[in-house]
Amino acid sequence: MEKYPWRTTLLATGTLMGGGDLIAQTAVEKKSLQQLEWRRTARFFVNGVIFMGPLTKTWYVVLEKIVIKSPFKAAVPMQKMLIDQILFAPVCTAAFMSYIALLKTKNTSDTLEILKKDYLTVMRNCYTFWPFVQIANFYLIPLHHRVPFAQFFALIWNTYLATKTNRNDETINDETPE
Repeated sequence: MEKYPWRTTLLATGTLMGGGDLIAQTAVEKKSLQQLEWRRTARFFVNGVIFMGPLTKTWYVVLEKIVIKSPFKAAVPMQKMLIDQILFAPVCTAAFMSYIALLKTKNTSDTLEILKKDYLTVMRNCYTFWPFVQIANFYLIPLHHRVPFAQFFALIWNTYLATKTNRNDETINDETPE
């Protein structure tokens, strides 16, 4: 982590995102090894390496710089969590859901339909999960370990997202071969 922070962060994020999808397929969707959709898992892995890893790492550095320091020790992590949940979470979630839907459907109108249908539900669940993780992250974890800490919990979140964004749905034209 200290010798190769970017490489480690990106590979860890990709691995944990792909792992979340594999857990969703095997534990939630009850697929056998022969039924696993490896391209789907690869989409999650690639998203972690090229999008979520760099974005999250950069966001934590920016967040560290913009938060107003306070004499009250608990105020700083609370500020970071609120900014994270108000600014970063909604945009990042919309971007992630759009990326997965667009790769799956190859159609922007279906992608927009998926967002209209699922975005608010996903955000409601986001706000019941992430604020608690982020308070601990900002209060207890040094900056250079925040992405791996968050990604550990993101394994749970990614399992949920993989299930939510890849379920069979009559509004999705999923007949396009991959």
